[in-house]
Amino acid sequence: MTKSEIIAHMALGAGITQAQAKEALSAYTDAAHTVLELSKRFVLPNIGILTVTARPARDGRNPRTGEKLKIAAGKKITFKAAKELKDAV
Repeated sequence: MTKSEIIAHMALGAGITQAQAKEALSAYTDAAHTVLELSKRFVLPNIGILTVTARPARDGRNPRTGEKLKIAAGKKITFKAAKELKDAV
């Protein structure tokens, strides 16, 4: 489903214009970005939970040359599906 299809579906389901749905979706995604930047968890009701987790530094290897290299520590976003989503799928 594309962003424009999501907007159209939101507008139809909520009985609002597509412009209002686009604005609402933008506000929702901005909220998700802000919360995740603060290293917290973001709950998507009936869908799941997004959380930021630390990823330690580790050794890696260049697949072309086989040369060993160091991969820096970082952060990643993990997703845990909600029971409602698991049951629906």
